[in-house]
Amino acid sequence: MNPVAEMALRLARLSLEQQQEVLDFAEFLANKASTDSAPSGSDGAFAVQGIVHASVLVADTQTALAFYHGILGLPINPERPTERMAYAGAWLDVNAGQQLHLLELPNPDPRTGRPEHGGRDRHVALAVHNLAVLAQRLEHAGIAYTRSKSGRAALFCRDPDGNALECLEI
Repeated sequence: MNPVAEMALRLARLSLEQQQEVLDFAEFLANKASTDSAPSGSDGAFAVQGIVHASVLVADTQTALAFYHGILGLPINPERPTERMAYAGAWLDVNAGQQLHLLELPNPDPRTGRPEHGGRDRHVALAVHNLAVLAQRLEHAGIAYTRSKSGRAALFCRDPDGNALECLEI
C-alpha cells in the first residue's frame, strides 16, 4: 500500500478528537514552513516560531543517557559539548533543530507524591513513530507507562529521575 493510502486509513480509524489533533498539528507544520523565513505576529514584528530545546534535570547523566539515548533512541549531539559548562549533562537531538538538554543539577522537585499518570504532571511531549515498538522497549526495560486517558495513540512514562514524558504517535 502506498504511504498516502496508508496514512488515510490510519486517519480514518481515529476518533474525531484525534483527527482534529492531527489536522491541527499539520496546520502548525504548514504555517511553520511558510513563516520560517521571517517572524510574523499580530503586529507583524514578533511571533514565537517553535521550541528550540527543553531542559530536563537529571541526577546522573549516564543513567539518563541509558534511557533517552538507549531506549528512546535520541542521538547525542556532538556539536554541543558540555565540557565548557559548570555542570555535567548532554544535548540530544530530537528532530529538525529541536533538542533535549539533560542538566545534571540538583532537582528541587520531590520524586514521591507525583501523579502516577504523567499526563497529570508537567511533562515534555515527544512525537514518535511506531508507539507499539516504544511500548515493547519500555516493557523490556521494566519501565512503567500508562496509555493516554483521552484515547489518543499516546503513552506516558517517567525517566529514571521521575520526569514525565508523553510520547504521541504521529
